[in-house]
Amino acid sequence: MSRAWFALAVAAVLGLFYVGAGRGDSAFAQQEVAENVSTYSVTSAGSTSVLVNSRTGRTWLLHPPASRTAEAAWLPIQRIDTAEEAAKWKAAETERRNRGGGGELRPMPPAR
Repeated sequence: MSRAWFALAVAAVLGLFYVGAGRGDSAFAQQEVAENVSTYSVTSAGSTSVLVNSRTGRTWLLHPPASRTAEAAWLPIQRIDTAEEAAKWKAAETERRNRGGGGELRPMPPAR
């Protein structure tokens, strides 16, 4: 009977060692995958694309070139965080539409 208990004890220790080693490998693999995940993602948005930095939350819109000889450019997208800013933006957008055009491209204000 003592041999059976000894075998059971050895199996339990080996089992715990195996499970512990598996967790260590798994944690290492998860860390390695997390380090290799890209910070940037691109997704389509209508006839253009949006670039997102997943660490900072900054976003850019791909603006197509005006001619075949020009290059496209990633333009920063303004982030609106308050109802007051949203109302101001909507009023300015309504004004631009009423004038009949988007006007020229202006640089975006720096992000806060």
